[in-house]
Amino acid sequence: MTQSPEGGPREAAARLGQDTADLVRAEVQRRKDDLIATAWRSSTALALFGGAGLSAVLALATTEVALLRGLEKIMPRGRAALVLAMLHGAAAAGLAMAGQRAMEEARESARETLDRASDDVRRAQPGPA
Repeated sequence: MTQSPEGGPREAAARLGQDTADLVRAEVQRRKDDLIATAWRSSTALALFGGAGLSAVLALATTEVALLRGLEKIMPRGRAALVLAMLHGAAAAGLAMAGQRAMEEARESARETLDRASDDVRRAQPGPA
C-alpha cells in the first residue's frame, strides 16, 4: 500500500491534535486578554470613584457645617448634631448596600467568563464524548 502525500492517518491525527491544542491555547489567551482588559477598565473606574468620593467628602463637610448651624437655630446643639449623624448613617448604609450589589455583579461577570473558558477547554479536549 502506498501512503498519501499528506502523510497518512497517523500524521493527520497528529496535525489535528496540534491544531486543536493551538486553538485551545488561542482561546485561553483571548479569555485571559478579556479578563485583563476588564481589570484595567475596573481600575480606571475605581480611581474615578475615589476622586469623586474625595470631592463628596469635602462637599459633605461644608454642607455639614451649614446644616448644623441652621439646625442649631431651632434646636439645642447636641440634638442638631445627633440628627445630622443619623442622616449620615442612613446615607452610608444605603451606599454600602449599593456598593455590595455592584461588587457581586462584577464578581458574577468574572465567574461567568471563567466558567465559559473552562467549558471551552473541556469541549476542546480529545476523548470520549
